Formats: sequence, structure tokens, C-alpha cells
Amino acid sequence: MMTFPLTYGLHQTGLPLIVVRIFENNICLMLDTGSNRNIIDHRLYSHFKGKLNQPATSSEVITLNGTATGKTIDIPFNFENKDYQEPFLCTEQTEVFDKIHEESGIQIHGILGNHFFLKHSWILDFDKVTVYGN
Repeated sequence: MMTFPLTYGLHQTGLPLIVVRIFENNICLMLDTGSNRNIIDHRLYSHFKGKLNQPATSSEVITLNGTATGKTIDIPFNFENKDYQEPFLCTEQTEVFDKIHEESGIQIHGILGNHFFLKHSWILDFDKVTVYGN
């Protein structure tokens, strides 16, 4: 079982954060069990879309700022030497992510939602400030 401490992200931003590798780039994702979708900011999608091998489909999600539309596409990433390929909704999150960056100095690129946690048996333990997974 994988065990990963969330101390740094929680101390810096108050948010559970992990750094994953997408096409040899370090990308910061927030772990959010309250989100039913994985989300990636449209700026990051624009950067990587030439490397993705399948067409994106149009989708909607309800966010803190209302309904957002975007494209859903499978994006491969690596975390702690394990490869994943998950669907992400690519939508504009500039305001939310830039606010976190401004306040903490940490740039967030996306969100891993509850579907990912269920699929991969990940558990957030805030008492031990750790994420566990298979």
C-alpha cells in the first residue's frame, strides 16, 4: 500500500496537494473528495493537447463559480512511480487557481476528485496528514 504525507501542502495552502508527472513535467494537483470529477486548468490542457492521442468530448461541471463547460480527455500521469490514465475535465479555473497561487506561492494545475479515490482505493487521513492508496 502506498503512503504519502500531505504535510507540506496543508501547511503552505491548507489544501491536500500532490505533485504528479505529466509528460516529464511536475504538475501540482489538489486532492478533493468533494469533487466528483477530475479537473485540469485549460492553460495546462492547451500546453499538452498536442501530446494527447484522442479527441476531447464536451462536458459540464458545477463549480464554486457556477456551471463550467470544457472538454473531457484522458490524461496520463505518474505519481510515486505508478502510472495512471484518468479522464480530466479541461475547463477554466484561472481565478480559483491563481488566487491560491497568489496567497500561498503554490501553483495548482488541477484537481483529483472522488471518482479517482474510489477507483484506486485512495483514502485521505487528515488525522495522520497522509493519503493511502493501492
